[in-house]
Amino acid sequence: MIKLDRTPKPVELTTELQVKLTDEFKLSGKSVWNIDFLKKGLLGFSNDKCCYCEANIKEESKYLEV
Repeated sequence: MIKLDRTPKPVELTTELQVKLTDEFKLSGKSVWNIDFLKKGLLGFSNDKCCYCEANIKEESKYLEV
């Protein structure tokens, strides 16, 4: 597992949106965090790698699940 230094949250992720998405997840259980600006931020501070196995997420057959 690689050490990650947390960066500021994306400006698009407002407190209101956080609450809305969290509530939606609690009610439905569906994946609500699979949003491009969130994935871009996560990949940015993990150097495009999985934080657990360090596989390059941009390689073929790899994907990012939030």
